[in-house]
Amino acid sequence: ESLYVSAKSEESCLAVAEAYRAAGFGISASVKEPPEYIGCEMGFMLELCRRQAEACGTGDQVLGESFYRLQSSFFRDHPGRW
Repeated sequence: ESLYVSAKSEESCLAVAEAYRAAGFGISASVKEPPEYIGCEMGFMLELCRRQAEACGTGDQVLGESFYRLQSSFFRDHPGRW
């Protein structure tokens, strides 16, 4: 992410990691890429989409909408910037 926007890598990594934590996700010690790596960001988006679909499939529209809001704000603030 920091390669494509005018941000320091450390700041970008911290902001992305905080977004993961705020959504209830952790960063695995086995992951070698930085949190801002496109594969990590897209994996996070994929998991949010999967959880939204699961919530909607069980009829929990409120939870589904919360995952949708997380997707939207994360995309806007991170991969959508570049």
